[in-house]
Amino acid sequence: MKTFAFVAALLLAGFMPVELRAECRIGAAAVDITPAFSVRLSGFGFRRAESEGVTQKIWAKALAVD
Repeated sequence: MKTFAFVAALLLAGFMPVELRAECRIGAAAVDITPAFSVRLSGFGFRRAESEGVTQKIWAKALAVD
């Protein structure tokens, strides 16, 4: 829902009068960084085995506003 509100705000900003607009550059990215191989689960209690699968993917996300 937050993404929709952000995109809506960007679209509405495009309909503002030219006098009120500011020069800005905006960029967004999302990259899947989930390992493609089994990972040792050291540090999680007494688990010493490797992971058995992926329940949720891990994403790295960034938003840049200039």
